[in-house]
Amino acid sequence: ETADGLTLRAWFVPPADPGGLVVLYLHGNSGHIGHRAWRIGPMTARGWGLLMLEYRGYGGNPGAPSEAGLRRDALGGLEALRRLGFGSERVLLWGESLGTGLAVGLAVDHAVLAVLLEAPYTSLAAIARSRYPFAPVGLLMRDPFDSLGRIGRIQAPVLIMHGARDRIVPVAMGRTLHGAAPEVKQLWICDQADHDDLVDHGAVDVAAAFVARLAGQDRPGIAMRPTAAPNDA
Repeated sequence: ETADGLTLRAWFVPPADPGGLVVLYLHGNSGHIGHRAWRIGPMTARGWGLLMLEYRGYGGNPGAPSEAGLRRDALGGLEALRRLGFGSERVLLWGESLGTGLAVGLAVDHAVLAVLLEAPYTSLAAIARSRYPFAPVGLLMRDPFDSLGRIGRIQAPVLIMHGARDRIVPVAMGRTLHGAAPEVKQLWICDQADHDDLVDHGAVDVAAAFVARLAGQDRPGIAMRPTAAPNDA
């Protein structure tokens, strides 16, 4: 349930261990959670629980999307996990594309174990400006989702994952966000990946290794994948 009275459909898988971690998954703009069903297996195979949130106006949910509305949805997901007994030290925020802006905003105001950003943007206005350089898009966009202006206030460790071949969100934006994020942080750039295939190229492995290091349980069997830039932990 959201603060403004909407009841949203979502999918929940509990962690394998009753005391284990859970991912609050905030998906991208295209499609709905049904199009991300194939991601459930790789994430739950790690023993993680998963709350795959569906936004207002998506996937048959009531309401119409806006930045303020989607932020309420993300907060509603976090509060649902709290009601299920998951404290902040057990919650991983995973933002995909559009959802990275929601994850950054949520982590500014609420404690979590880690923030995992897949193909993040500095702001939606900056993406539009790169595509339409002669239009005053910064003035025209109602919902800028300004992650660059917020990420420096996050108190949790941040992992940024980006494909070097990303044709939707330039990889330079991932690098910029990494530079602006506070410690502890890591940047993983996959030379072979585009915008929506980072999981195919090992993003869940990389995220699991990052989370394991935070817990002081780094396992040599989880290998970091090739990168186009050094990983800064």
